[in-house]
Amino acid sequence: MAISPDGQRFAIGGDGGFVRIYDITSRQFLVALPGHTNTVTGLAFGPNGNQLASAGHDGTVRLWNLERQEQTHLWNTQGAMQAIRFSPDGALLIGVGHVGIVYLWDVVGGVLRALLEGHEDRIQSLAIHPDGNLFATGSEDGEIRLWALRGDREKSGLADRDRSGKADGPVVGAMTIATQQDVSSVIALAFSPNGLLLASGGQTGTVSLWDPKSLELLASFQAHSVATRVLLFSPESHFLYSGGGGGPSSIRIWDVDRNELVVRVPQDATTWSLGLTPDGKTLVSGREDSTVHLWNVSEPANTTLIHTVSGYRMSLTTLDWSPCGRWLATGDVHGDILVWDVSNEQPMQRYEMKCEDGPVYAVAFSPDGNLLASTSGAAAQHSVRVWDPGSGTRQAAVSLDMVQLSVAFAHGGRTLLSSGRDGTVHFWAIGSLDLQPMPQQIHVEPGLFYSTCNRAGTLMVTHGGGKPVEVWGIVATTSEPPTLLHTLPGHRATWCAAIDADANLLAYAGPAHTIALWNLAAPGKADLLHTLKGHTNQITSVAFSPDGSQLVSCSFDRSVRLWDVETGRHLALLGNHPQFALGVVFSPDGSRVASIGKEGLLCIWNTHTGEQEHVLKAPLPYEGMNITGVTGISEAQRVALKVLGAMEK
Repeated sequence: MAISPDGQRFAIGGDGGFVRIYDITSRQFLVALPGHTNTVTGLAFGPNGNQLASAGHDGTVRLWNLERQEQTHLWNTQGAMQAIRFSPDGALLIGVGHVGIVYLWDVVGGVLRALLEGHEDRIQSLAIHPDGNLFATGSEDGEIRLWALRGDREKSGLADRDRSGKADGPVVGAMTIATQQDVSSVIALAFSPNGLLLASGGQTGTVSLWDPKSLELLASFQAHSVATRVLLFSPESHFLYSGGGGGPSSIRIWDVDRNELVVRVPQDATTWSLGLTPDGKTLVSGREDSTVHLWNVSEPANTTLIHTVSGYRMSLTTLDWSPCGRWLATGDVHGDILVWDVSNEQPMQRYEMKCEDGPVYAVAFSPDGNLLASTSGAAAQHSVRVWDPGSGTRQAAVSLDMVQLSVAFAHGGRTLLSSGRDGTVHFWAIGSLDLQPMPQQIHVEPGLFYSTCNRAGTLMVTHGGGKPVEVWGIVATTSEPPTLLHTLPGHRATWCAAIDADANLLAYAGPAHTIALWNLAAPGKADLLHTLKGHTNQITSVAFSPDGSQLVSCSFDRSVRLWDVETGRHLALLGNHPQFALGVVFSPDGSRVASIGKEGLLCIWNTHTGEQEHVLKAPLPYEGMNITGVTGISEAQRVALKVLGAMEK
């Protein structure tokens, strides 16, 4: 998100690759700028307000002339881009992304001025000092680097320190200001307008305040229970706005002079972006559900909602294949669960189940395939539900006040397990109408916490939230608590894990985009078999074949890959999704793999030939609507309808 220098317009980007510009006062849609082929991740207005720069996961950075509504420059980079900023004078455009390189472009000439190296991991955040002397970058490994622009080396305080960049380039010095070992990624950075503070935020939700001159840590506080994703100072540098996830208030306003919380803004979904008008009176926030909110913050303690602009996302979030092989279930960000019949040559959508409380986080079939479990929700309203996949009817449910990120069956399908940000694995007895809590809970510290079981529900692995990977034995009786079998060393930010059908093998996402493959067959012993290398970005899902001989994985690098378990050899790149690949699963006979992506596609691959057999997609809200010759709608409304599936001949 970006707000124009005159405070009259705001620009937003999204999953479809479009850049959209709105009028702040009237809240009317003004124009769409097509061009990107993947998610737009960075936006910045030039100082004159007539230029807009956009960056995306397609690896391109684009410069737009807003008066003519046309693209004036296109720069290709070496990988997905994350953030861009103009220098205060508008002469330079700085961009950062997943390959760990800082790009500097000459805006007038349209040429690349410098490639700056120094980070050892992908760069997540970027901020420019208001006087234009410095800029800061933050990376996934917790490092913050401070860079000095040419001609301001002495003024910046970086003289005679660690150098980086070309001698004839615009940057003459760089150094590490901090390495935050407790933060797996520096996601947010912001300089105060008076230049006296640098704020940083990361995966744990902590916000740190630094003196950019002395490099001293001035203060640190817990802003959010999970990741702090965006930071923004008020024009007079008195207030700090933070956006993130966790709980019903994902926007918070802080008094930085007193180092205290002013107000929690009621926002029931993760906040990904923030913008502030130059007068400091209107705050614009972008959420994970593609809605944009405008807030009156003229008196921060009495922040009120002005308007909501609704968007639409197509992203699928989770999937599972039924044991009989007939049904394939997917969940999405709109709370919809789709059950596809994939037993015929041409798969077809069979049922749609609606979770009214928010996005679907996980789905899982019972061992006999007669039940389908799901987790969903937003803000303080979350649910675990059990469905009949054959009819699409709900069988049982329970409500919770904390998001549940995982769901699985145990005890032969008689018990349901769920886990989430409360740091607890809940055990539920499946009743006729509701889910009854059982006593054998596992509780750790709150955070992004996941649990995974094998299909029979005899072995469970817990992971995520900065906690070690732990393996638990689930005893046959429903009254006995799980037994901790192994605590595995190494990575503590594991998003995904899988156990094979025989409970002898464990795979999970390791550090540096690797997969750790463990042998659990020997009693009381866990041996690391292989470290699988091939992905170039965060691994999002892994799954074993039914016989345990193969492993499939997918990643933010968009790829779906097949591995040989015995040798650790990479067997095949099945293909790439247009956007992030988010989930994979084998068919019960091992002949096919299904994968889902952020673009909303469900792909089915043949594991023997490596060919893509099917690409399935849920219909958009206005799919097939013919608006040819329709009158009484504005051009902006016409564009919006076409984006949502309408057609014009």
